[in-house]
Amino acid sequence: MFPKRGLTLAATSVAGIALALGAAPPALADGPDTPPHVIAAIQQDPWVELTEGDSDYRVVAVGYFLQEFGVYLGEEPHLEFTSNMTFAVNQYQLNNELIPTTGNLDEDTWGKLRDDTGLVQRGDDSMLVAGLRHSLTYLGHDSNDTTMNEFGPEMEQAVKDFQESKGIDADGIIGPITFRAMYAESAEDE
Repeated sequence: MFPKRGLTLAATSVAGIALALGAAPPALADGPDTPPHVIAAIQQDPWVELTEGDSDYRVVAVGYFLQEFGVYLGEEPHLEFTSNMTFAVNQYQLNNELIPTTGNLDEDTWGKLRDDTGLVQRGDDSMLVAGLRHSLTYLGHDSNDTTMNEFGPEMEQAVKDFQESKGIDADGIIGPITFRAMYAESAEDE
């Protein structure tokens, strides 16, 4: 019994020492070699808050995301934040217990969308890909793919190009850092 306890104690001690020495956090699938100051700057960049009547490329993307999550039904997503979008965002907020439910794209809603999107990468086929592709094209990184929902090699290259433009270690995977860089206030800055 003592040898097992010793191994457990040793493993726990090593893990504790690594944390105390500032070991790197687990990779966010946004390129493991992204400099910490770049990650910090992106995470501090505020989300763009949008409400009914606003017009923005982000509205189209969120429309596709909410289609994937089953709450935006009917019309094709477009630039204008319509009453249908307000209803869908409100439903998403209710489904995810985001209080208050405003129907607006606010900080908490963006954070939940980022978390629910997870990692999007080559081989994926979903409405998430369609929303991300639309955004990449708007941001000047067109993938020239012919299928909207499929994440192929051209989209992977577009993601890498975007990541490089933001100082993110380019791995071609959209994770939480790349997602925030695509939708926060500085997204359109090169």
